[in-house]
Amino acid sequence: MKLLTAVLLLIFVALGAAQNTESAATTAPTKKLTEGPTSKAKTGATTKAPKVTTATAATAVPTTATPASTATATAATAGPATTAGTATAPTARPATNASTAAPKTTAAPTSPTPGPTTVPPPFFTYNVTSADGQVCFLAQFYAGFSGTYELKNTSMVDFNFEMPENAKVDAKKSRCGWPSQTAIMFLTWTEGADSLALEFSMDNEAQTFQLKSANASLTHSPAHFPDSKTTGAVKYGGVTMGDFFKADFGYSFKCASTEQIAYKANDFKFTFSQLKVQPYEVDKTFGQESPCVADGAHWSLKEKGNFCLLADFQLTFTGEYTKNDSKMGTFTVMLPADARIDLANSHCEDSNAPMAQAVLALTFDQNSFMQVYQVDNKTKTFSLVNATAKLMHDKTHFPDSKDAGKIVTYGGALTDQFQTGLGDYYKCSAMQKVEFKENKFALSYTDLKIQPFDVHMTFGNVSQCVQDTPTAKPPTVPMGNWTITRDNKTCMMMQFQAQFIISYQKEVGGKTEMSKVGYYLPNTTLDTAESTCGDTVAMFVGAFSPENLKPIKDWVMTLEFTMKKDKSYSMTNFSLEFMMDDAYFPGLNKSMAKMMTVFNNTARFDSTAGNYYMCNANQDIMAMNVNATFMKLKLQPFAEQVKGGGLGNPSDCAADNDVSNIVPIAVGCALAGLVIIVLIAYLIGRSRSNRSGYQSV
Repeated sequence: MKLLTAVLLLIFVALGAAQNTESAATTAPTKKLTEGPTSKAKTGATTKAPKVTTATAATAVPTTATPASTATATAATAGPATTAGTATAPTARPATNASTAAPKTTAAPTSPTPGPTTVPPPFFTYNVTSADGQVCFLAQFYAGFSGTYELKNTSMVDFNFEMPENAKVDAKKSRCGWPSQTAIMFLTWTEGADSLALEFSMDNEAQTFQLKSANASLTHSPAHFPDSKTTGAVKYGGVTMGDFFKADFGYSFKCASTEQIAYKANDFKFTFSQLKVQPYEVDKTFGQESPCVADGAHWSLKEKGNFCLLADFQLTFTGEYTKNDSKMGTFTVMLPADARIDLANSHCEDSNAPMAQAVLALTFDQNSFMQVYQVDNKTKTFSLVNATAKLMHDKTHFPDSKDAGKIVTYGGALTDQFQTGLGDYYKCSAMQKVEFKENKFALSYTDLKIQPFDVHMTFGNVSQCVQDTPTAKPPTVPMGNWTITRDNKTCMMMQFQAQFIISYQKEVGGKTEMSKVGYYLPNTTLDTAESTCGDTVAMFVGAFSPENLKPIKDWVMTLEFTMKKDKSYSMTNFSLEFMMDDAYFPGLNKSMAKMMTVFNNTARFDSTAGNYYMCNANQDIMAMNVNATFMKLKLQPFAEQVKGGGLGNPSDCAADNDVSNIVPIAVGCALAGLVIIVLIAYLIGRSRSNRSGYQSV
């Protein structure tokens, strides 16, 4: 009997526990799925005041482009020809490139830069073959010539034209390259009267090749040189100054951007676009591509013919200014992509010199911006030590300014920003904010790449910023609680957590692979000003920048709710508009950057007028490459229809009911099992008791 009493007591305790059980759906936060190498730890560097800069031999990428073409496209087959003296055009024509006249220059051969985007003329593949018929030299490009010539009246005018499409390789004047012999491709047209010769040399020790000379012989015909004082053929070009078309053995040099080689005489320039060349170690076709600097850097400087600074970034200037009424206003100025290098105030110094500096000065409209990078010789690092902007107070960016029409200086000296080892480049896709106390001036960099010293053809090894490396998310997804009003009355109440997992293609080592990134909906910085209330349609609109990676809120989430005639309502559309670029999606190819909008218009989150939708369980919404997860939802899009105000009564979701039903079922099964065990134990006890009685008799 004591055993039976104990079992019954256990059953009552278990029943009491089952009645007090509550269910709750919880989720662990998802980490942002980003990749990137760990940033390098650097030691401090000393600074000095920026030098007063003057024009130097350093040349920047001028904004130039390919001269307009006089050639027309012709159908051709892809791939190199196998016979000297022929040219074939690839079937796929380039999509975009430059097509404007280049500015005059008196410098030695200047560095290339991309020009404005237009549809280019056709480009062609040329080849040189050896005596045994093997292709030994491949080139693919379209070329232009520009400069000045003298008229009969002694005045100087410009000329500008393309190499025609019928240019052919002269097999007798072309040759294959060997360690002791340069490689030459000799092209002719106009029945041999005009020509272009490209000569390449190799460096056996460095295992590289590069362009040694470029020479053209152009007949001064009325078609291209009308009223020319000179008749017959005139020679242009010569030996190049600096590294042009340089790559490792076995590789092909490739440059989608415009490459320009300039000479002092006659302001003559060769302009090459969509260039691919391989003068050595050709194995039937082009080898692995070695991209040019112009394809990887937006701004660049040259010193003594060689690249010494590469930079690529987006930049926003923000701060305060004084208005005419003595109150403070705020300004935002964007650095345009077409900002030009101020050669007179830009220069590079040898990184081995004591506290060497590299200065990049940019101009745009009536404004200017200068960055000074300095070497710490002890730690062998560089860092940004000064950033100064001179901004014109115009009506657009500085309305009602006390300094209207004046140029005001912002910024100044800094303490070792972007510190990186010499020979490496600093990279940060996330926003990097550099702040100054005066006028609350700030520089907001995104998609930053900078290498001001020890440049060898292209960017060196990467030193990634801390912001680009994966970091732990908060212990829980931020809970948002938003109230929307109409005519000073509450018309919408929203409370939930949300996260977005987005799939995208990233570039890794020249290859494309799938990756994912995860972001939370912020709970404090969400801008809901565009939300609207209505009797039958309500829209909750939230603008944000995930993790405040940018100063602008370029992501927008919209939840649309519709009230039916029977006074039931549901969410009838979910949409997410987001900026797909390298700032939010590490490793994304910049050519893929675009604004995307995804949506799912399946009706969900049902309730009735006067009630609110409640769901603790996770609710997933798929929209193309976006997986949106909502948690702990309390949605009241028609709060004006709630008597007495507030959220009203809850309408539970089916997912919560499924979870809550599991608990009593599980408890019931456990109790049934316990009862069976108790009965078995009781019967065994009785059986033993009876046996004992028989034996005593």
